[in-house]
Amino acid sequence: MPKTKSKTREKTKTKTKTVAYDVAEQLETRAEMATYLDAWLAEAPDDVAGIARALGDIAQARGMT
Repeated sequence: MPKTKSKTREKTKTKTKTVAYDVAEQLETRAEMATYLDAWLAEAPDDVAGIARALGDIAQARGMT
């Protein structure tokens, strides 16, 4: 009798596809941009690099790149 693999024992390998996420694409209105910056300032007021990144995201959303 030939050996067969049961479906429960088979290991399937699937690759997860990832896509780059750009927050600047999500910031459409001035209110959204202000809220985004306010959130950075509230959550990490001492994170100068993070705040600079947030300002860069806003500039990119406004087409200032």
